[in-house]
Amino acid sequence: MLRAQVGDREAFGQIFLWSERLLRAHIMSILRDPAAVEDVLQEVFLTIYRRIKWLRDPNLFRPWVFRVGTREALRFRRRHFDRREDPLDLEVGSVSGESRLVAGLLSKEVLLRLEAVSAESRAILSLHYLEDMSISEAADILGVPVGTAKSRLARGIRKLKALLTKEGR
Repeated sequence: MLRAQVGDREAFGQIFLWSERLLRAHIMSILRDPAAVEDVLQEVFLTIYRRIKWLRDPNLFRPWVFRVGTREALRFRRRHFDRREDPLDLEVGSVSGESRLVAGLLSKEVLLRLEAVSAESRAILSLHYLEDMSISEAADILGVPVGTAKSRLARGIRKLKALLTKEGR
């Protein structure tokens, strides 16, 4: 990373390859559109290229890359797609009991149903369950308070649970 910060293109190429693998699935979980993922990744790498020189601690690179990727994906989503979550389904609840359920259910079957959840809920579900981040780490990446991250996670879990229950699973 230090080499990339001083303009070493080969070092940035290595960072690009590592980050692309890291971000592709996460951004796909938010957008659910391969073409959109490519557009967002391009914007993310332009941002990383322009701003990497200001990142002081190499240990913060991974969360920073996720923050840039998540924000760009959500920004793209707001500009190009409609919200899909029912605004009446916004009650805030406890995550604790349902978290274990979702942790065991995040299979291909559940991942295919993530598009029924809002982009904001998909982002926290992806960071927390698929990228193994704590809720506070995910909240930091999303730039929201921990309480907001918990409520988005709870909404996403409830939505998935309701969908699976409706389908008899």
